[in-house]
Amino acid sequence: MKVEIKVARMQPNATLPRYAHSGPFGDLAADLYAAEAVSLAAGETKAVGTGLAFEFPPEFGALVQDRSGLALKGISTLAGVIDPGYRGELKVVITNLGSAPFDISPG
Repeated sequence: MKVEIKVARMQPNATLPRYAHSGPFGDLAADLYAAEAVSLAAGETKAVGTGLAFEFPPEFGALVQDRSGLALKGISTLAGVIDPGYRGELKVVITNLGSAPFDISPG
Protein backbone atom coordinates (compact mmCIF):
# COMPACT_ATOMS: atom_id res chain seq x y z
CA MET A 1 0.00 0.00 0.00
CA LYS A 2 1.40 3.37 -1.04
CA VAL A 3 0.55 6.34 1.21
CA GLU A 4 0.72 9.88 -0.14
CA ILE A 5 1.98 12.48 2.34
CA LYS A 6 2.03 16.07 1.17
CA VAL A 7 4.81 18.33 2.46
CA ALA A 8 5.03 22.12 2.28
CA ARG A 9 8.13 24.18 3.02
CA MET A 10 7.11 26.95 5.43
CA GLN A 11 10.67 28.34 5.41
CA PRO A 12 12.99 28.43 2.38
CA ASN A 13 15.86 26.75 4.27
CA ALA A 14 13.74 23.79 5.42
CA THR A 15 15.24 20.36 4.70
CA LEU A 16 12.92 17.55 3.66
CA PRO A 17 13.02 14.42 5.85
CA ARG A 18 15.25 11.68 4.50
CA TYR A 19 16.57 8.25 5.34
CA ALA A 20 20.28 8.08 6.19
CA HIS A 21 20.48 4.39 5.21
CA SER A 22 18.47 2.46 2.64
CA GLY A 23 18.37 -1.08 1.30
CA PRO A 24 17.32 -4.31 3.00
CA PHE A 25 18.72 -3.15 6.36
CA GLY A 26 17.91 0.54 6.01
CA ASP A 27 16.50 2.94 8.57
CA LEU A 28 13.05 2.42 10.04
CA ALA A 29 12.33 6.16 10.08
CA ALA A 30 13.38 9.31 8.26
CA ASP A 31 15.44 12.03 9.94
CA LEU A 32 14.00 15.49 10.60
CA TYR A 33 16.13 18.63 10.44
CA ALA A 34 15.98 21.90 12.35
CA ALA A 35 15.23 25.03 10.32
CA GLU A 36 16.50 27.35 13.05
CA ALA A 37 19.40 27.66 15.47
CA VAL A 38 18.47 26.85 19.07
CA SER A 39 20.53 26.68 22.24
CA LEU A 40 19.23 24.50 25.05
CA ALA A 41 20.54 25.09 28.56
CA ALA A 42 20.78 22.08 30.88
CA GLY A 43 17.25 21.10 31.90
CA GLU A 44 15.61 23.39 29.32
CA THR A 45 12.78 22.41 26.94
CA LYS A 46 12.04 24.19 23.65
CA ALA A 47 10.04 23.62 20.48
CA VAL A 48 12.41 23.54 17.48
CA GLY A 49 10.91 24.40 14.10
CA THR A 50 11.48 22.16 11.09
CA GLY A 51 10.10 24.70 8.62
CA LEU A 52 7.81 21.98 7.22
CA ALA A 53 4.08 21.28 7.31
CA PHE A 54 2.62 17.86 6.50
CA GLU A 55 -0.73 16.67 5.22
CA PHE A 56 -1.42 13.05 6.12
CA PRO A 57 -4.37 11.00 4.88
CA PRO A 58 -7.18 10.88 7.50
CA GLU A 59 -6.23 7.46 8.85
CA PHE A 60 -2.49 8.24 9.21
CA GLY A 61 -0.26 10.44 11.34
CA ALA A 62 3.35 10.42 12.47
CA LEU A 63 5.51 9.83 15.53
CA VAL A 64 8.63 11.81 16.42
CA GLN A 65 11.06 9.68 18.41
CA ASP A 66 14.55 10.04 19.87
CA ARG A 67 17.61 9.00 17.93
CA SER A 68 19.91 6.91 20.11
CA GLY A 69 22.96 9.09 19.39
CA LEU A 70 21.22 12.21 20.69
CA ALA A 71 19.60 10.35 23.59
CA LEU A 72 23.08 9.30 24.76
CA LYS A 73 23.94 13.01 24.93
CA GLY A 74 20.85 13.68 27.06
CA ILE A 75 18.76 15.19 24.24
CA SER A 76 15.24 13.80 24.24
CA THR A 77 12.06 14.52 22.28
CA LEU A 78 8.68 15.00 23.92
CA ALA A 79 5.11 15.28 22.63
CA GLY A 80 5.86 13.33 19.46
CA VAL A 81 2.39 12.53 18.08
CA ILE A 82 1.44 14.35 14.86
CA ASP A 83 -2.31 14.00 14.27
CA PRO A 84 -3.66 13.75 10.71
CA GLY A 85 -5.63 16.99 11.01
CA TYR A 86 -2.67 19.18 12.06
CA ARG A 87 -1.59 21.50 9.24
CA GLY A 88 0.83 23.91 10.94
CA GLU A 89 4.62 23.85 11.03
CA LEU A 90 6.01 20.71 12.64
CA LYS A 91 7.98 21.73 15.71
CA VAL A 92 9.84 19.10 17.68
CA VAL A 93 9.72 19.50 21.46
CA ILE A 94 13.24 18.83 22.74
CA THR A 95 14.54 18.63 26.31
CA ASN A 96 18.17 18.79 27.36
CA LEU A 97 18.47 16.23 30.16
CA GLY A 98 22.25 16.67 30.23
CA SER A 99 24.35 18.90 32.47
CA ALA A 100 25.84 21.05 29.70
CA PRO A 101 24.26 23.38 27.11
CA PHE A 102 23.43 21.85 23.72
CA ASP A 103 23.37 23.80 20.46
CA ILE A 104 21.21 22.88 17.48
CA SER A 105 22.12 24.28 14.07
CA PRO A 106 19.84 24.53 11.03
CA GLY A 107 20.04 21.37 8.94
